[in-house]
Amino acid sequence: MKKRYLPELTQPELEKVIDANAKIREEITEHIISDVIDIFNDEIRRFKYSVRGYCINGGVYRGHITVSDAPQFIKDLNAGDEFKYMITDDLCDLLDRLTEKADFYEDCLTGYEDISDTRFNNLEKWFEEGTAKIAQCIADMYDSEIEYAYEDERIKEFADIYAETNDDIYILDDTFTAYRDYTECYA
Repeated sequence: MKKRYLPELTQPELEKVIDANAKIREEITEHIISDVIDIFNDEIRRFKYSVRGYCINGGVYRGHITVSDAPQFIKDLNAGDEFKYMITDDLCDLLDRLTEKADFYEDCLTGYEDISDTRFNNLEKWFEEGTAKIAQCIADMYDSEIEYAYEDERIKEFADIYAETNDDIYILDDTFTAYRDYTECYA
């Protein structure tokens, strides 16, 4: 039988290899999750002065972003258009209202604006809760990306990339069982 390496296979054949080999499915899923986490970590760096902690999980446990400076978080979020896609449509109006009030709220916090205690408490509660909703929306988006990594559709999207980066894996027959070539040096 002739060895056929992954890069030589057609897309339907690659999909059969993935279906027949749990270890390959697992490796692809781990790669997707690693990419999502790397992207999240790169994007969350923009919030380094306004975020105290964060975690993305997928699955049973819900991820979170803990905001330490709500006005700065909203300003950081609005600093570039690359973050607008993270906010669901139902929260866009809230984000716009938070953006309008960010400077005023910050001035109230620092004492530059003088408002009544009741008004300040209402503003603080509204701003902090709104910011927490926006932060949770972002965490939920990344959680859903991690959950999607386990879907057949997503795994098969990455089949070509996996094949190109693992060109030492081959099949021998129509069972699509995968094997890996190993080279050992004794020098």
